[in-house]
Amino acid sequence: MHTHADERECLGWLELDRHASPGTVEGYRGDLRRFSDFAGGDTGIPDIAGLDRELLRGYQQHLARLRTGPKGARRPLAISTRSRRLVALRSFLRFAAREEWLPGDLAATIDVPKLPERLPKLLEATDRDHLLDALPSDTLAQ
Repeated sequence: MHTHADERECLGWLELDRHASPGTVEGYRGDLRRFSDFAGGDTGIPDIAGLDRELLRGYQQHLARLRTGPKGARRPLAISTRSRRLVALRSFLRFAAREEWLPGDLAATIDVPKLPERLPKLLEATDRDHLLDALPSDTLAQ
């Protein structure tokens, strides 16, 4: 898909300019490697200029159909996993467009699935009481 130098440059940019955590950078590295494997690795696409909308659409469909887990208990990838893999790819494509490795911004063709909204967890009554007890008494309204 792309050279390892391209990937390293993008990941370095994430780490230094975007202040991404080492865990995020490592996660993106794995996600980009998975896309590269899907795209045919070093032999499937000779360089980054070979990327196109059709390949990106195929990868998104591949992730939507992918099953994981032990035999007999296979299930689709979690939406959060699919989202992260596509966000990593979109970040790489945006970087590649900025560096003019691509003629246009293919990142706009990546549709990231929306994560379900989660409501905040409520505090248990005992946790609430411990929290209130820990506050200095002069901060409580009289």
